[in-house]
Amino acid sequence: MVEQMNTESPVQKVVVELPTFSTPRHTQTVNGKRSHLSDDLEEFRGIPYGEVTKRWEHGRIRTRLPHDDLDATENGPICPQPSAARNSEYYDSYLAFPDIKECEFECLNLLIIRPSADALSRVGIDRPAKLPVLIYIHGGAGSGARSDPVYDPSRLVLRSLQIGSPIIAVNLTYRTGIFGCIGSTDILKAQDQSQFKGVNFGLFDQKIGITWVARNITYFGGDPEQITLCGSSAGGSCVYAHLLDADTHTEKPLFRRSYIQSAPMLTILPMSLTEAEANWDKICQHWGIRLDSNSQQKLESLRCISTTDMLESSVELNLFMLPPIADNITMTDETVSFPCIDSHHGPKSSDFKPIEVMIGTTDVESAGYAHSGVNLPKLQHGLAKTFPTAEAGVHIMAAYGLVEGADQSSLMAALDRFHSDIVFDLGIYRARRLLTAQRRAQFGNAASIRPYHVEFGSPFLGRKRGRAHHGVDVIYMFDAFHGALADADNCIFKSYAEAKADAEHSSTPVATASIQKTITTSQSSKGNNLELTRRFQNHVIGFITGESVPSVAEGEILVWGEDGFSRVENLAETPRWMERIGRLEQLEDYTSSLLKVLSAI
Repeated sequence: MVEQMNTESPVQKVVVELPTFSTPRHTQTVNGKRSHLSDDLEEFRGIPYGEVTKRWEHGRIRTRLPHDDLDATENGPICPQPSAARNSEYYDSYLAFPDIKECEFECLNLLIIRPSADALSRVGIDRPAKLPVLIYIHGGAGSGARSDPVYDPSRLVLRSLQIGSPIIAVNLTYRTGIFGCIGSTDILKAQDQSQFKGVNFGLFDQKIGITWVARNITYFGGDPEQITLCGSSAGGSCVYAHLLDADTHTEKPLFRRSYIQSAPMLTILPMSLTEAEANWDKICQHWGIRLDSNSQQKLESLRCISTTDMLESSVELNLFMLPPIADNITMTDETVSFPCIDSHHGPKSSDFKPIEVMIGTTDVESAGYAHSGVNLPKLQHGLAKTFPTAEAGVHIMAAYGLVEGADQSSLMAALDRFHSDIVFDLGIYRARRLLTAQRRAQFGNAASIRPYHVEFGSPFLGRKRGRAHHGVDVIYMFDAFHGALADADNCIFKSYAEAKADAEHSSTPVATASIQKTITTSQSSKGNNLELTRRFQNHVIGFITGESVPSVAEGEILVWGEDGFSRVENLAETPRWMERIGRLEQLEDYTSSLLKVLSAI
């Protein structure tokens, strides 16, 4: 199948008829459009799945759309967030972010990308068909949206058509930062019987969205029994939370498979309600609200603060990247349990099979973290204060090679590894071990757990080039940087600044100079980034569709090597894995100190 750009000027509308879940029931119309990428794809943007009426109140699933004839050709609002977060500079490659309205009350909306009827017919599938569904939860540590071009699933869906295993992709937008993750006893006390109890509003927004998809995706051609929930970074931690939530209920889960990418488990472990209370008090004091006021008064006073001012204050108080809260209602330190929104899925059957889990990290998640160098005496002093004893700090530093006599390059690599293990690898290792033990106890084996590891690096100019940094797999999974990957294969490399200038001033001499410079400074050999993209996408699609993927037995891990090909390794027999796991187990002895360690390094 040849990818074709849709260059026609008139918007080619596509229509889906969607019955309401209200009484009396009737049919509404969702008007989407053909994708700008290819006529083989159809997209529906800004579909509202939930509604929020007040700040810090749980959303409710929509039983009907706000209009009987819904225009789904434009993006819906996103959760308010710092404008500095709206770029792709982290990836060292430029993508233009759309200018989208922000609204804390109307940001519960989603994007659906599906194959067209003609495209399905060419691969031997006729509508109505039930295609496997990917639901993607974006990360961003308090920012991000389903409309961010980095997470555009269009090329992944197009690839699924090309290999004859078509899927439908859904991206969710939900409340983030202070609007989705704040909590306090004041909020809990003010909740009445008509509301769902507890905090963690952004996570529950996601469950509402997943439920909406499970209830309605059939009308878009999707199979509600074949849903894969996927997320990267903070989104991966959210997927893990929904996995734990599914395990607490007797109802059949809303999704069949989960794909947890590079989740920073340890750093977003639920904070205690006491810690959350301290953040709440900071906000009240910032806005001059007396702490001895009653709960309802404090809550209503803060609800009167404008969205813009509340956002600015959260950034000023460093309260934007907030972890979930162990409120002992929706979440404890080890469990997650949100109320079921409806029971249309029915109970789990006696032969219920566990949710399949693909979970892993990249090789050095924090690659580039120590780009400014390592001040070893300062690091030693900081760790001596944060670990239980000075000896413990020295012991850990030695395990990572953070020692006297090491050159600066070695120290930087060691600190990158140390930071990666604290923030990402230890949490993933513990989660994998917990899930394995749980599956063994309940099902007699842990075959449903599929650990993976990514070693291939980024091709883009910057300090992370060639390194398997945090999110590098997202580059190849979604292929959103397609043009830059193709350029890299042809030895054309542009820095983020150059690519941005080229995009913004394509008709000026600046762009010409930029291109000439990047050709002059490029590498001498061609890469195979588009080939890797196709292989990696095939693997992801195989997992989503439940088709063949490399078998990984318990005690093994699937490794995507630097060469872009996968292999299976034994964790207990491979020296580097034995060494790596040994370091993680040493860190685990000091789990309670590790968050303080982060501030010291």
